[in-house]
This record gives sequence, C-alpha cells and structure tokens, in this order.
Amino acid sequence: MSNLALTYALGAGVSMAAYVIGLRLGSTGTHPALGTAIVTGIAFLINVAVTLAVKATGHAIPFSMTSAYCLLVVGVATASVNLCTLLAYAN
Repeated sequence: MSNLALTYALGAGVSMAAYVIGLRLGSTGTHPALGTAIVTGIAFLINVAVTLAVKATGHAIPFSMTSAYCLLVVGVATASVNLCTLLAYAN
C-alpha cells in the first residue's frame, strides 16, 4: 500500500468517526428527514466545490452514463443510511 493510499484510508476513518459522532449528537434536536437533508446537502456542496476546483486546475473530469447510474444508486443508499441512522438515534 502506498503512502498516499494509507493517508486516504486514515482520512476516511477519521471522517467516518466524525460522521457517526456528529449524527449521534445532532439527532436529538432535529427531525430525521431534516437531518438527512442537511447532511446530504452539505456533502453535495462540498463535492461540487472540490470538482470545480479540480476542473479549474486543468484536469479532466471523466463522466459516463454507466457510472452515473451506479452513483445514483449509491446516492439513494447513502441517503437511506443517513435517514435510518438518524431514526435509530432518535428512538
């Protein structure tokens, strides 16, 4: 495993820990549907900003319809995970 891959893996782990702790702490005062909208909305904005920043540096942003369909399914699954987690913590 390269150092860059290890750095990404550690970043993913730290992000997931912050995600779980944040959902647990934020679930008590927010309706689960609103919490899901906030979490996915913020993720969307950050990802758009990163994509635009990468595009601004001159790198290509590859895109295919097959990938789009797969990512659509992943997006629905992610929203479902967020909603179910918030519902579980709310009860």
